[in-house]
Amino acid sequence: MIKVTKKHLGNFGFVVLIALMIYPPTKVYFLRIFSFSPSVIVSENQMTLEKTDWQLKGLNTQDVNLNQLKGKVIFINFWATWCPPCIAEMPSMESLYDSYKDDVAFLFVGNESWETVSAFFLKKGYNFPVYTSQSVIPSVLKSNSIPVTFIIDKELKVNVKKVGAADWDSDTVKNLLDKLIKKP
Repeated sequence: MIKVTKKHLGNFGFVVLIALMIYPPTKVYFLRIFSFSPSVIVSENQMTLEKTDWQLKGLNTQDVNLNQLKGKVIFINFWATWCPPCIAEMPSMESLYDSYKDDVAFLFVGNESWETVSAFFLKKGYNFPVYTSQSVIPSVLKSNSIPVTFIIDKELKVNVKKVGAADWDSDTVKNLLDKLIKKP
C-alpha cells in the first residue's frame, strides 16, 4: 500500500494547477485574474505617431483612415479571436468601450474574416467596432505580439503601449482618458 504524504499532495496540486493554466478556458480565467492596469508612458518618452495615412476596413462599422481621427483620443487594439490573452482582456475593453465610445475613437484591429469575428461576438456578446488593415501600419504601432494596445492623445503622442492582457476598465485608464479628452 502506498502512503500518501504531504509532499505527494503538494506535487499533485502543482500538476493540477499547471494543467488548469494550460487548458484554454481556465487559461483565459487565470490571465484575467493576473491582468493589471497598463502603465502610462512619461511624457519625455512618448513617441509621436508621424505617419497617419492608415486605411482601415470596417467589418461591422464604416471604413476609416487614421487621418480622419486627428484631434481625437484614439484607442487601438490589435487582437485575434484565437488569442487567450486577447480573450481575457475583452470584457474590460467592452466595458471601457461602452463608457467612452462617444468621446474616444476605438479601433480594434485584426486580420480575421467577419464570419469568424461575428461568430465570436455572437458567442461573447461584444459590439465594439472591428477593422482590418488595408495599408501599411504606422511603424510606431507595429508589434510582433498580440494583444498590443495603444492610447494616443489628440496630439498623436502614444501615452500607453501595452503588450499582453490588461485591465482596461480600471480607474487608471479611465482617469487617463478623462484627462486626455478634456485636454485642448
